[in-house]
Formats: sequence, structure tokens, C-alpha cells
Amino acid sequence: MDFTGNLDNSNLFIRSIRLRDDIEPKSFEDFPLNINALRFFVSMRFTTPVTIFNGENGCGKSTLIEAIAANLDIPIMGGNKNLSGILDNYDRGEEASSELAQYLVCDKGFSKPFRTFFFRAESFYKLADILSHDSWIESSNYGDKDLLEQSHGESFMDFMNHQLAKKSLYILDEPEAALSPQNQLKLMVLIDSFAKQGSQFIIATHSPFILGYREARIINLDDGMHEISFKQTKIYNLYRHFLENPEEYQKILFEEED
Repeated sequence: MDFTGNLDNSNLFIRSIRLRDDIEPKSFEDFPLNINALRFFVSMRFTTPVTIFNGENGCGKSTLIEAIAANLDIPIMGGNKNLSGILDNYDRGEEASSELAQYLVCDKGFSKPFRTFFFRAESFYKLADILSHDSWIESSNYGDKDLLEQSHGESFMDFMNHQLAKKSLYILDEPEAALSPQNQLKLMVLIDSFAKQGSQFIIATHSPFILGYREARIINLDDGMHEISFKQTKIYNLYRHFLENPEEYQKILFEEED
């Protein structure tokens, strides 16, 4: 699938992603090129400040978003380029590299972002632990209070309040993981505010609140890349059907008879 498009995206920091031209056909039989997200994929052009990748577990959302971060020399554990050298001192196991990054090309825009940051929910606690204990890091840059002295959701919101800035690039992998619905809405307000100030967001999420952001472009990855509307997402329809009739839905789930 080729999402090239004709819209002007010169104001974006990442203008497109594409696969290298010299990949051997046999490589598509094995991970990571055999993930659902890359089925029929050639290239994708970013056309809006907020792009959301959506799909079921295992479709390749995190694999793709980690590869984008790795292409920008950001540690896929999370953080920014400035943390790369420090994080190299820690044992990160399988989190240390992205297999897809070697096959993916990110075409950058003309201007450099003021800040580039990758948030990965899965490893946020490990990152917070490093930020709290490494003497080389000025932890006040990442929150008003020690991140480990707050709840997971509180530390994340504090972290975001300190990290989001105008004219910056943010890659967020399931940022809703630690957040209550109310804080997911607060995060959406933050995203909207900084998107309007020239920042670009590339997000992988299951959150119906973030997916419902009116300015977002949603790309479903369940079977290749397909642009869809919010009301076409499985998440919207699942939540709607359940909330409209929870009793009937549970009868179906638990195979109860009248």
C-alpha cells in the first residue's frame, strides 16, 4: 500500500516512512517484515500533526513505532537522544534494538524539532527508575517530584507536563496504559495544545479517547495500512455496543440463556 498523497506536509518533522528498495523478497516471510502492519506496504506519507496507529494486539503497532524511534537514534526503551549514552550503561535486554529499523527509512522534514521524545509505556517504569537514580541526569527536567514517589498515572502526567513543548516531535506507544479516563482526556488536551504550536505526534493506542481526537488521522494496521475514521474503528464500536446494552452483551459473553 502506498500512502503518498499530494497534501503539503513540509511543516512536519517526519514526512513519510517507507521500506528500503533493496530488501530480498524472502525477508518478508520472517519477522519483522511479516507483521500485519506491513502487508502490501510500500510507503506512507504523514499529512497531519497527529497520526494514530490502531489495531489489535500483535498487528505490529509497537514494532512499527519502535522502528521509527530507532531510525531517529532514540533509545527504544524511551527517552531522547540525550539519554542514549546514559541508557547504554544499563542492561536493557531485548529492548535495546529494533529489528525493523534496518528495513525502514524515515524521510525527515526541512526543519529540526526543538525536542524529540519517545514514550514507551511498557518500559516507562524502568526509565523512571534510571531518571531517579542516575547522578548524571537532572531529574527535575522530567517532573516536579521524583517519578517513583508518585503513582504510575501521576508520574506519567507529571512527566508529560515537563516534556511536551512546541515545535517538537513525539512518538508515543500506548500512552494511555497508566492513565484513568480523565487523565487520558487531559493528555488529549495537551496533545491538541502542542500540535497547534507546531509539534508532531505519532501515536499507537487502544484508547477510544485519544482515537476520538478530532484532528487525528487514524491508520488501522490489522491487515496492512488503511486510513479509517474514528467511528469505523473496532474500539469505538465495541465500547458503543457494550455501553448501550451491557446486560445483553454479557449474556452473549457468558453464553447465558433467557
